[in-house]
Amino acid sequence: MHNAGLKMWSGFKASAFQSEFGCTLAIDNIFKFMTTKTCLQRIYEIRKDCHSQHQFEQVVRLEFSNKSVIADWGNKRTYIVSDVDFEKNPETHTFCFNGKDTKISDYFQKVYDKTLKDFNQPLFKI
Repeated sequence: MHNAGLKMWSGFKASAFQSEFGCTLAIDNIFKFMTTKTCLQRIYEIRKDCHSQHQFEQVVRLEFSNKSVIADWGNKRTYIVSDVDFEKNPETHTFCFNGKDTKISDYFQKVYDKTLKDFNQPLFKI
């Protein structure tokens, strides 16, 4: 990944546990590197660099599987991507919302007022 648009977030992780010496507090520094690009922008970059659909799918899976992403809708939750589904897209995949089958594209428009621009984008499995 290019370093343009990368930001480093630093923080700490604390845990307490009982040991033979009594109560122990462990504090570790942690760092996360984050990009300001959207996942879809990164997918487009990968598509440009790949010579076949198979290669494209492999590289996208390597890029996103078991990685955390931050949603830019709703409460900005963090999700861990388990896999990328290239067989479904926001127009073909439906789920039950308010008692009826709803396309992902319609759901995002209705609930978050977000209009999807690429109906052929792959879906993340979380």
